[in-house]
Amino acid sequence: MNAPELTKHLREQPFIPLRLHMSDGSSFDIRHPENAIVTTHTIYVVTHEDPKTGVAEDVQWLSLRQLVRVEQQAKAGTEVDNG
Repeated sequence: MNAPELTKHLREQPFIPLRLHMSDGSSFDIRHPENAIVTTHTIYVVTHEDPKTGVAEDVQWLSLRQLVRVEQQAKAGTEVDNG
């Protein structure tokens, strides 16, 4: 997936949380669009934030070249059609 395609997912209204699947088998969840920054070759994902302040405590830098799949996650009480 390239940067413009991923940015399109992050800007969808209403936002649907995403799970990024990487080539090494790891995965990263994006629960809020403001928890990700996409650049030409990298996505920065907040993986942990202080629940009281919302301040990022841990950020992962992920290569878009290693991103193999993006999965939309269903919000509570809804279903996501991946078809």
